[in-house]
Amino acid sequence: MSPNSHTPFSYLLQTAYINYHRLLTYIKHCIHYRDFAFTEDSAYPITDKENDDGALENFISEKGQRTLRTSSRCSGRIKLSSLISIIGALCVYAAICKKEGRPLKFPGRKAAWECYAVASDANLIAEQHIWAAVDPYAKNEAFNVNNGDVFKWKHFWEVLAEQFGIEEYGFDKEESGRLRLVEMMEGKVGVWEEIVRENEPQPTKLEEVAVWWFADFVLGGEALSDSMNKSKEHGFLGFRNSKKSFISWIKKMKAYKIVP
Repeated sequence: MSPNSHTPFSYLLQTAYINYHRLLTYIKHCIHYRDFAFTEDSAYPITDKENDDGALENFISEKGQRTLRTSSRCSGRIKLSSLISIIGALCVYAAICKKEGRPLKFPGRKAAWECYAVASDANLIAEQHIWAAVDPYAKNEAFNVNNGDVFKWKHFWEVLAEQFGIEEYGFDKEESGRLRLVEMMEGKVGVWEEIVRENEPQPTKLEEVAVWWFADFVLGGEALSDSMNKSKEHGFLGFRNSKKSFISWIKKMKAYKIVP
């Protein structure tokens, strides 16, 4: 857009949980932070100019159009090399387990397996951005975004296994906390190349379709949660059924021939 243009526009900054993770460094020794859902007012301001998010927020502030977005963990997107697509990593993991005839073991801790968690559908995040760009009541405000419901990985794991036709799956109590995808998927480049040859999905490299460290991070402990009250009070009423969203993104991964 021309800098001389008089057309109204908005800057929208999408962050992840970074605001809350910074806050945790201050309160982790004081209270049990998982006993409540984070609200926008408890987000820690981004002021580090060396940080990408901080630089962007400073830029937006200078322009006088500051609309900050703080999201939950993104539960779906179709984009190669995405750093925050846990569904992509889990689908690739399931495809490799299926290929090798191995059980689909949950690569995380018991706390993550048992706890309630929230997720943010990528399309819902986009809907909120559109709303925030045109609704004057949303200007210069911070908003969380999640699907509006809760889920447990112990229930989603059955869904993942069903979608890939894997009969043996679940949480191994004896290996709780010792299973990490970063380690489990070492040396699997050849297996993925064989899957690509046999099933003719998109010609991809393993590192392009699965970011193991991010999946390990999400599944490494009890989930954080955030509140959607402020968004609803300001007029954004969008939501998603997280189970249907999970299944939908798995099917999209297959439809786009990213996984077989």
